Amino acid sequence: MMKKKKKLFIVLFSLFALFNVFAFIHAYKFTHYSSASSSPRTKGPDELSSSEKIATLFAGVTNPKPRLTRFPAKEYQTISLVHSDTIEAWSIPAANAKGIVILFHGYAGCKSDLLDPAAIFDSLGYSCVLVDFSGSGGSSGRITTLGVEEADEVRYWVDHIHRTTPSLPIYLYGVSMGAVSILRSQALSTLPVKAIILECPFESLLSSIKNRFDMMSVPSFGFAQTLAFWGGVQHGFWAFSHNSCDYAKKVSCPTLLLYGRKDRKVTMEETQDIYSALRVKKELVIFDSAGHDDDIRVEKPKWISSISSFLEVNK
Repeated sequence: MMKKKKKLFIVLFSLFALFNVFAFIHAYKFTHYSSASSSPRTKGPDELSSSEKIATLFAGVTNPKPRLTRFPAKEYQTISLVHSDTIEAWSIPAANAKGIVILFHGYAGCKSDLLDPAAIFDSLGYSCVLVDFSGSGGSSGRITTLGVEEADEVRYWVDHIHRTTPSLPIYLYGVSMGAVSILRSQALSTLPVKAIILECPFESLLSSIKNRFDMMSVPSFGFAQTLAFWGGVQHGFWAFSHNSCDYAKKVSCPTLLLYGRKDRKVTMEETQDIYSALRVKKELVIFDSAGHDDDIRVEKPKWISSISSFLEVNK
């Protein structure tokens, strides 16, 4: 009987250890961009075939470092700040600017993804600064922390713009991880900004991971929590406290929240929770035909109208 119990213990311990090894590898690959740009990026969870889902569950995702694929159509300047890494941005000035909008991209994105919204802000009379988070585009490094350390980069850029252009009001615009980074930065320090625009922020790191498993029709319980734990350990933070609702309670400026009703990476309930947590002048705009971070492409007139009205009220 004792031998059987010992064997059972060894089997269970081995399975537990293997489970954690898989989670550790997944967390590492999810937060480290690969240097080989020729490696194909893993498709979105809802785009994978059954065999691809199995392969991804065993091997984890492949995310080559996001590269710049588009550049501003009008005159711009490339500027860099040295933080933990060298952080690069494009500065696109507007004539007789009403203010400056600093734009932040989402997970596995780069500042090329921000050119469309920047063009709208420019047409409305605002200068734009499009930022590459550490690890993306023209910035150095290859690590992402899903908005944790990126929040420091938000503050770093706001401080820089405020010092160099103190006469113009500053607005922040972020998509997905970029929006969460803005929320966290606002919670950690009072930023000298006029207002913020948040597009499809996730409620928490854990909910974001769970939603990705749900999109693959794979049970998330246990593995999502373990993956979040190891991701936090690898980068020195407690993953379960990375929560947009907690951050939203400490925001101190007017906020516009944008959400696509067909978004499968962030739920309507999560968005409502973030909106309810905001204790400032706020507005929520729902785009019925849009999914995750594609509001401007799918419902451009409504997106422009929402942004324009918000900026006009908070000028």
